[in-house]
Amino acid sequence: MAEPIVQRKVLVIDDSPACRAIVCAMLRSHGWLTVEAGDGEMGAELAVSTSFDAIVCDHHMNGITGTQLCRLLSADERTSKTPVVVLTATSTRRGLFWAIESGASAYLAKSELRRLPSLLDQLSRQPRISNVSIQSRAGGRSVAARLGHLLDATLFESVLRGRVRGIAALESTMGGAFRRVASLLGSILEFRWCAIALRGHRDQVWMMHSGSDAEAEREAILGLGAGRDALVERIEEEQCAPRSARERVEVRAIEFGEETIGSIAIAAADQSLSSADAAVLDWVAAELPAVLQLTLLLEQTTKHAMSDELTGIANRRAARDFLERSVVSARRNAHEVSVAMLDIDHFKRVNDGFGHDVGDVVLRKVAATLAAAVRRSDLVARWGGEEFLLVFPQTGEEGARLVCERIRARIEGLGLAQVRVGLSVSASMGVAMLGDDGPDGVLRRADEALYCAKQSGRNRVIVDSERYSKSA
Repeated sequence: MAEPIVQRKVLVIDDSPACRAIVCAMLRSHGWLTVEAGDGEMGAELAVSTSFDAIVCDHHMNGITGTQLCRLLSADERTSKTPVVVLTATSTRRGLFWAIESGASAYLAKSELRRLPSLLDQLSRQPRISNVSIQSRAGGRSVAARLGHLLDATLFESVLRGRVRGIAALESTMGGAFRRVASLLGSILEFRWCAIALRGHRDQVWMMHSGSDAEAEREAILGLGAGRDALVERIEEEQCAPRSARERVEVRAIEFGEETIGSIAIAAADQSLSSADAAVLDWVAAELPAVLQLTLLLEQTTKHAMSDELTGIANRRAARDFLERSVVSARRNAHEVSVAMLDIDHFKRVNDGFGHDVGDVVLRKVAATLAAAVRRSDLVARWGGEEFLLVFPQTGEEGARLVCERIRARIEGLGLAQVRVGLSVSASMGVAMLGDDGPDGVLRRADEALYCAKQSGRNRVIVDSERYSKSA
């Protein structure tokens, strides 16, 4: 026994009775069962209360327009998979763009109305894909209320996405960009910690959590799938939520094109995020790739501009900027600042006797020794040639001298014979503490103390306050 033929049903929405009649007559002649609605509000009510195989609506209608109706239907789970064709008397590129962005399946000029039956046949065989990301089922509310809710939700999404994108224009470092992202998320969602991991960037993790939360770092690394040796940059924020029995880790991939470049995760205070809160995390994750890629590019560009190409430490320009900022901070907070100038003894002999390639190795090893011997708050820079500058914020002359003595001993014991038989180096250092003469004055006095160390036999540390007795 042959199966009965099921007639396809289409909803035709137009505030012009004449236009509705023409469209319905054409579709009926091609086997469609038609239902009519005289305006967008009536059409929306019929669409959610009755199952249709397709919907055809006019673009320009009194009250709810065709594009507003498309957005409303595309956002409702009861109609989101129903193909919608928007008819227009005047076809424009702008109109086409906005209709498709609003959730329409197709946009057809009334002058090409003869194409409508074949277009509906084609659309009814294709899976429905909506460009509208907000999904809801607003049962019991009027069409105007549902449309108002949808427009408000759309505006919220647009503003949030714009805020995330705008971070790229405000920050040039990953740490700064992450702080803004986490703070923005924290103003909307409640979380115990928030973290971002980037693959291919030294497996770096940035995270925000309460300073008293000892477990946050381990949980974040585990949730993000980062390596045990990942570098973690922490930002302590006491406004983060306390641990909750209903807590759940939510993770979203950060995808750039077809490549997953990292992840963002939060320890949400509630065991299951609401659909609205989950959408917030989705939107942020969707906007992050471009923001992070641009921030990384700016950070790397800045690093190249402010670092020495051979040794990888700060260059003279970066050192000068750091010293000037340290002086301003010291005078504001009544702190001490000391600087040290270091010169590799008889470095010309290394270049002449072993070659410039070996000389470059020595410079890199000395730079690494300096960087390993100081605090994270200190600065090590290549000042020029074989000369290095060290800046010690919140450190007096005696404290700086002790660090420099340790550095001098480490350089003397580098064991460079492994590089070339007979190769060894030592260093002379001059130390000075900030005075009323400012950055230029402390640099000049450290340089004079260095000269005194070299004149006194090299491989020694001389501080500014004792250089006169040493040179006497």
